[in-house]
Amino acid sequence: MKVLHVYSHDNPRLAMYVSLLSQAMPADVECVFADNASDMRRAIKDFHPDIIHQHGRFPVPVVADSHVSLQLSRLVINTHGETVDTRAAYAVIARSPYELTVLKTERKELVQNPLITRTITFREAADAIVTIYRRVIDSHPLELIPAETRHFLAVLLKAGLLGDKGWVQDQWSTDNGQWSTVNGQWSTVNGQWSTFHHLYIYAELEGVLDIVQRGMDILCIDAPEKPAIDCYLPQGYQRPLPMTGATIVDMLRDIEKNGVTLLRLTEITKALYDDRLDEEALMTQIDSEKLRPILQSVLQVLSEQTLLTEGFMPCPPTDDNVTQHLRIQIEDHLRLL
Repeated sequence: MKVLHVYSHDNPRLAMYVSLLSQAMPADVECVFADNASDMRRAIKDFHPDIIHQHGRFPVPVVADSHVSLQLSRLVINTHGETVDTRAAYAVIARSPYELTVLKTERKELVQNPLITRTITFREAADAIVTIYRRVIDSHPLELIPAETRHFLAVLLKAGLLGDKGWVQDQWSTDNGQWSTVNGQWSTVNGQWSTFHHLYIYAELEGVLDIVQRGMDILCIDAPEKPAIDCYLPQGYQRPLPMTGATIVDMLRDIEKNGVTLLRLTEITKALYDDRLDEEALMTQIDSEKLRPILQSVLQVLSEQTLLTEGFMPCPPTDDNVTQHLRIQIEDHLRLL
């Protein structure tokens, strides 16, 4: 894990706290420091931090720098008793119980400052803060899953839904050799599983992990154990529920009323692959219910999320404003900021 600590150059006591805290961090946490805006920008560009940890006020808004969004660095703030704009932070750390009560944010944590209290050591503080870092990194996991892994997720969903690797034989490999199976182990070019860590968390939070694991079994992929889920969730998050109604028409009405989730997309995908489906009768009912526009948009999203092919589409897909709205619902379901 890479952490960039930023703090104001005119606060030597805070600089001492950051130095002692970083020395107490576990060996797998690499820390760099910046006490001014130019050093911060340089560190973001060269170091590519996973976490930017802001301590107190800083000369410029950290997230105003364009490199932050490009590198997907996530902001954690220690207020240290100062008035700080925390709206862009994934988590805010208070140094005292009183400070915790006055913070106007949902994702707030208490880690007392060892410099001003004897109730905690720097090692204990560092361990607590690293736990917060890990929660932040595991939050909104879809944002951290690269395009090739998203495609792999779609492959797993299709295989898990249809129960036969023949359905994805031409879709589960890439021309550039990025994916391969070696002795039954699925890996990337560099042999790392980091992106699949987030794939597992995302699948669990979206209610489709059982389908993903079934897909891995069908493709004979010996995957690592799923990680424990310990992350921040959007206010009001609820685990996705299956759609009401068993027919495609009922599912489309449900999507119009309640929106779409990845779990709902898997349900309608399975219904479209049903051998008993009478497409002509379905489209007659769809048109009588004026559901063709939503169906065409759903079909386009299904082609992206579960690899539905045109041969199983009862009408042509469309990519319009409704389609984009459905995409945004998928992308934003776990978004915190």
